[in-house]
Amino acid sequence: FYNNNNTWQVGDVFSFKNLSIQKVSGMKADNAIGNLTVTYGGTYANLPTPTKTGYTFQGWYLDSNFQTQVTSTTKVATASNHTLYSKWQINQYRFDSSVWVDGTKYSSSNSYITFDVLVDGTRVSTGISDFYQMVNYGSIVEFTNFKVSTGYTYSSYYTTPTSIETSDSTKNDIKINMQAKTTYLNIVLTANVYTITLNKQSGSGGTSTIYLKYNTGWYSNSGATTSISTVVLPTRAGFTFGGYYTGTNGSGTQVINSSGQIISGRTTITTSNISLHAYWTAKNP
Repeated sequence: FYNNNNTWQVGDVFSFKNLSIQKVSGMKADNAIGNLTVTYGGTYANLPTPTKTGYTFQGWYLDSNFQTQVTSTTKVATASNHTLYSKWQINQYRFDSSVWVDGTKYSSSNSYITFDVLVDGTRVSTGISDFYQMVNYGSIVEFTNFKVSTGYTYSSYYTTPTSIETSDSTKNDIKINMQAKTTYLNIVLTANVYTITLNKQSGSGGTSTIYLKYNTGWYSNSGATTSISTVVLPTRAGFTFGGYYTGTNGSGTQVINSSGQIISGRTTITTSNISLHAYWTAKNP
């Protein structure tokens, strides 16, 4: 630029050497911003519009405290090279959690698991089973203190997008970097499978072992892939089979009836491997 006899007049031209995109934090724009040449007494007509992931641009200012805004129609009144400061508003995006139990998705409150949620170290929810909230971009959303309902196992989790956890995140203390888009945490549970031994109580033959997938159904294999509704009955000379019970001699809860049919609604009778006991009554001579 030139100095007209050490005085500035309307129409004098000079170039900004330090047009920088910054906030008090020193945050930079994603797109490169170069220098701008303006005319003293003219306007800032060609001000660029920067972009920054996760933020909304709110204009150019003459000061880092954002008191004096500059627009394309603002007249250039500073007779020297100077810096313009960009003002940014952090954006919020939706964070949503879902619980999956053996392939079934639960996007609202459920009875399978609870957890606490912290955002940037501040606890925002305690003992909940579903989290839905608008969160600032770049925040750390932390899920911790998992409590799984009886009969289920918390097996894994995954995020959408993928690979957005912090370096110190673990399965039991998940820490997620909030993205500039809707971000999801999917918590995966499986129903436990228990081995049910059929104690024939002096009987012989018939089915010896079945498997209960908690609150789901009965199966012939430990992988719980082949469902069943009946068992093959044992036999005992001189006695009539009366079913299988949780206790001996017909005590406790009947699980299988005298025809070998597994009684409906018995899929939560246990949370461990157990034996069911055959009940026999002597035949009349």
